[in-house]
Parts: sequence; structure tokens; C-alpha cells
Amino acid sequence: EDPWKPFKSPYGGPLTAAECYDRFRKGVAGDEKLKDLQQILVIHKAELQAAIDALDPQPKSKAVAAATALTSLLAAKGDSPHQRLALSGCGLSALFFCGPAAGRFVELDASFNDLASVDRVGAGFLRSLVVAGNRLEKFPCFASEMPKLVKLDLSFNDIATLPGEDAFSNIPNLRSLGLQNCMIRTLAGPGGGCSLAPLQNLAQLDLSFNLLSDLKEMASLTSLARLQELDVGCNELCAAEGYDEGVKELRRKISTLKKLNDEEVRRQFGGYGLNGMEDMISQIADAMSNDKSSCSCIEGNPCLQPDNCNDWANRFKVAHKVRKEMYWNKGRNFDG
Repeated sequence: EDPWKPFKSPYGGPLTAAECYDRFRKGVAGDEKLKDLQQILVIHKAELQAAIDALDPQPKSKAVAAATALTSLLAAKGDSPHQRLALSGCGLSALFFCGPAAGRFVELDASFNDLASVDRVGAGFLRSLVVAGNRLEKFPCFASEMPKLVKLDLSFNDIATLPGEDAFSNIPNLRSLGLQNCMIRTLAGPGGGCSLAPLQNLAQLDLSFNLLSDLKEMASLTSLARLQELDVGCNELCAAEGYDEGVKELRRKISTLKKLNDEEVRRQFGGYGLNGMEDMISQIADAMSNDKSSCSCIEGNPCLQPDNCNDWANRFKVAHKVRKEMYWNKGRNFDG
């Protein structure tokens, strides 16, 4: 049974997808009932490994062993009210659930693992799925419908190419999609149009720190009529001639757009998409020597001037790979 079934919409009936997304955005502060029900259940790598070692007989497949151990760990928790499950940094190479546990969670964080696929997660009541910092090389094509999923974070995976429209058929109510630092070069689908066009309920889209270079890519996002927050900062297209005009056109055509590019992130990593920052940073760069040791790409920030850059033609690719490694190291060394 849906863990959020007891919660009703103010307008009557069950919560809509938009209302579920709103709950994740606002958090649980001030709502004692939600706060009790949404305490995070954290399973650590050592705890999972101990459960795997205790299996008798030992499954031949590591994926089966991890799934069996995870299922037994969740069953041992009994009828706990936890609805948020954190499996971050557990060394998982596969992720699927068995038994009643599959329907008990509305939020799953499986970031910083070694997942190559999440197509068979099999948790039909999930509203939020975070699998950032894994080994995914393609956009998930979920084997079963996940009509309640409103948030999906795939950031820091080498997805590179987005799929055709069929891949989105099982996530029709998605509101938030994170694709930061995924080495994506184009948004065009097999048919030539924007591959994300089927996600007509999308309100938040993060495409920052990718390799998008054509302004037409940004223009194609006008097909997302309900988009409220968009981040395309630190892509090559931000350095293209006509970027400012493209931004104005985007704002004009998407009437719902409230926020374009995350200024806090841009200020941290400098330039490429933050109004007024490029000129300031360029002046600083001009005052610097031509010493290649000052190349900022090796710190995860694409250089703004060629004089100090070790590989100007590939500055975005180099910087993004460094940033991904920094992100992975930070997450995989974190315990708790």
C-alpha cells in the first residue's frame, strides 16, 4: 500500500504528483506528522557487507548477494515508519528490491555507488530517486512504470547521449531532472527534436557542466512548457556568440520560467552563464602571466582565457572530468 496514502490533497482525493513534488521541495519542517514518517533510514557499507557475509549459502552473483542482504536488512527493521532510504556509498553494483520492502519507501538515495543500471529498481511508490555519482552510461529505461516518480537525479554519470521518447514513457509525472556533469553533447533525439520533450510536467532541469555547444540546443527547450527552473551554465554554448540573445528568447517563450542558471554555483566555479561574471574574471585573467600552471581546468573550472590554459580546445571536458572525480571522492569517502 502506498506509504503516502493517508495524506490527502487539500482539494480532496490523493496527493497529486505536483503536490508530492512540492513536499520534497519544502521539506518536512513544521509538519510533525510528516517529520515522524519521513525519518531517514541509513544503511552503511559496513552494515551491508556484514549482512552479505552472513548469507549461507553465499550467492554466486554479487548483485544477488547484495539484493538478498539488503532485503533481509530491511525486513529486520520490522514495520518501521521510515519512508526515506539512504544507501549512499555502499558499493552497490546492482539495485533491486524483493518482498514488501519495495513498496515501503517514497525516497531513495543510492548515490556514490557502482551502479551501471537502475532499470529494475522495482519500487513503484518512489517519488524521489537519487543515483548521482554512479557508473551509468545511459539514461534509465525503467522496466516497470513509476507513475509517482517526481524527482530523478542522474548527475555525475557518463550518460553522454539522451534516449528517444520511449525511455520517458514510464516516468510521465517527473517534475525535477538532474543531469549535471553527465558529458551530454546534444539534446536532440533520434527524430531530431528535443529528446526531453515528452516530459511535459518538468518544472526543474539541471543541465549545467555538460558539453552542449550549439545554441539551438537551448532553443529546443522551449518545448518544455511548464519549466520553472533551468540551469545550462558552464556549457560551451554559454561562450557562444548570441548566448545573451538566446537567453532572452528562452525567457520570452517559456512564460513559466522563474530561474535561469544557479548563480551560487556559477559564483563558486566562475563565469560561463552568470551575467556580469565573465568580464570581471576576464580582467583578472588578463592581469595574470602566461604560466600554464595557473590553468583552472585542473581545479574543475573551465578556463576563460586561452593564454593560461593547458588544453583550451578541450577545457570543458577536462574541467568536468576533474569535477566529477572531486565529487566522487567526496561522496565515497563520506561515512554517515
